[in-house]
Amino acid sequence: MSKPTLLILYNASGSLLGHATYAYHHLRSSPGKDCSACAITHGTSLSLNESPGWTALKARLEEGSVDGMAGRGVGVRQLHTEDITSTVGVVLVLPDHARYSGLGLI
Repeated sequence: MSKPTLLILYNASGSLLGHATYAYHHLRSSPGKDCSACAITHGTSLSLNESPGWTALKARLEEGSVDGMAGRGVGVRQLHTEDITSTVGVVLVLPDHARYSGLGLI
């Protein structure tokens, strides 16, 4: 049996243009353009690198060393909007639109 997977869904594109667009909307505080996953994994600045805190937590999640996990780790998969395709088998509702995916994780 494969281990469960935690999906982190970014409300942003992972491309260079996507990063620039996100930075523009972030600086303008555009309504509906925020990305909570970005804040969790990269901090509230516009860093392109994951925060040290997130990197450490992700490692602990994967090895199952977080309190209450009883040593059962989970995979962590981080997806940008262009990564969510019709090949995934779950419905992911993102702000202002719905995307369908077929990762077979459920």
